[in-house]
Amino acid sequence: MISDAESWQFFEQQLCAFLARYVCTMESTGNMISHAGTPNEFVELLLIQKDWISERARQDHVHLSEDMYGFTHVCIPLRTGKGNLVSFVPFIARTTSQLLVPENFKQRANELPRTSDEELHRIMLLCAFAESMTDFIHGKGSRESDLVMNYLSEVSQALSSERVAAITTAFFVRAFHLANCSIYFDTNTHRYHTNNALEQTYKRIESIIGRECRNTNAMLLSKDIRSDPLFLRVAGIPALARCILAVPVANAVLILFSDEDLREKALVISQLAEKVAGALQRAEQHQVVQESAVTDPLTGVFNRAYLQTAVNQTLSKAVLQGQRADSSSIPTSAVMIDIDGFKNYNDTHGHLEGDRVLKSVTTALASVLASKDILGRYGGEEFFVLMPLAGREEALTRAERMREIVQDKTEVTVSCGLVTCLNSSAATTDLFREADNALYKAKRSGKNKVVQFIIVDKSLGVIDTQVAAAFGRT
Repeated sequence: MISDAESWQFFEQQLCAFLARYVCTMESTGNMISHAGTPNEFVELLLIQKDWISERARQDHVHLSEDMYGFTHVCIPLRTGKGNLVSFVPFIARTTSQLLVPENFKQRANELPRTSDEELHRIMLLCAFAESMTDFIHGKGSRESDLVMNYLSEVSQALSSERVAAITTAFFVRAFHLANCSIYFDTNTHRYHTNNALEQTYKRIESIIGRECRNTNAMLLSKDIRSDPLFLRVAGIPALARCILAVPVANAVLILFSDEDLREKALVISQLAEKVAGALQRAEQHQVVQESAVTDPLTGVFNRAYLQTAVNQTLSKAVLQGQRADSSSIPTSAVMIDIDGFKNYNDTHGHLEGDRVLKSVTTALASVLASKDILGRYGGEEFFVLMPLAGREEALTRAERMREIVQDKTEVTVSCGLVTCLNSSAATTDLFREADNALYKAKRSGKNKVVQFIIVDKSLGVIDTQVAAAFGRT
């Protein structure tokens, strides 16, 4: 129990600085006790939600909750000698489409930025951070709490497992004066110090420890690896630090190498390891969210939303390259691909078989892509391939190769609508529209073929190469 509200205010300031966000603390009745940071006019909407505030204060753990107006809050309940308090960190979730605020607040409210993925990651870390600070207030040990807060502060920006591992190994080497530190994954290892002469020795030890910790799901401590039977067959042992402490963390194992006995530090290391596991899990979740946001779940290639972004970026980059090179001939091509007769195939063979064909077509197309090409599923049985820097003839040759490989390697055929903008001046919507128009002509004129349109410049319209060729022959 916190003896008085003032003892929280220091940590409230720390929390505000850590997140660069407004933090306020209230009684369960809704009265403001303290705050840190710069409030805005929307705080008054929080103050009038007294029943909701009271409910948040009665909880016994740090949690996320959405208020009646659509603002999301990290809620930190506090127990004091004078009653229950609750601290709030308000933000707008990325998935919030519209805030349900009074009319006089609407215009300003809907202009407020939604949280980015990076900011959301920091807010997720807040729960662990806040719990550590409340532990400190409750007297659970200043040394341990300081280490936890420092670690979480350093790792808060890490959005990948690799970055978490790099920050973690550096932190543990520094905090515990280690000779070395590793995080061992199934497929790779991140080690703080590298030594080519001892690389194989480290790898062998890390593999043994990783296997043992995974099998037992428990901490492993070796006071002296020189005499430990676990490592008797490992060459190069005398060159390493004597003591090893290893702790399972999420899908990895944290391994500490020290010249000092680590037994006395095992408790604080295990407490920190829980935070390491949390950071790794959040990084993995972030990666899953990132991948699911841009990939098609059935085929594993990019989805329509990502394709639109990629086309926009590619066209802008090509125009900039042309300006730098004092040239207007940096082309961009794209091909819209549709499986011929797919609806009938699905009706005849069933949707499971249809899904298998979609995957087979994806594999066939991916096998003939150039390194810079971007393949995605546009929707249904339609695919889209972006070909940066591909001019008219090169794009046509490659589109024909895509058509042929599908015909050769699968039981279906495809029609292809190809568009090439010779100077990449076309708008993103124009590139998609003209590729779709070319595809429509390919389907209408017999299927299993490639039709190419040319955009010389965005101001000059579109050229159908088949029509132009026929006109040239007359």
